[in-house]
Amino acid sequence: AGQQEIVSDGIDGFLWQSLDELAGRTLQLIRDASLMEKMSLRAREKSRDFGQDLFAQRALELVASVLEGPGQ
Repeated sequence: AGQQEIVSDGIDGFLWQSLDELAGRTLQLIRDASLMEKMSLRAREKSRDFGQDLFAQRALELVASVLEGPGQ
């Protein structure tokens, strides 16, 4: 997944199209400590969706479903 697939704009990060927009968003976070704290917390929570343990669990479930075959 790329940035657009994993970042919820304004919730756990920002999507940006230009360096100027990136700089503006960065300044917004620097100036608003409350927003930075909220977004940081949400980003850390979301990062758990991409951890090694969860990846391994999902991979094993996928393999198991393939081995079981359709209708099993």
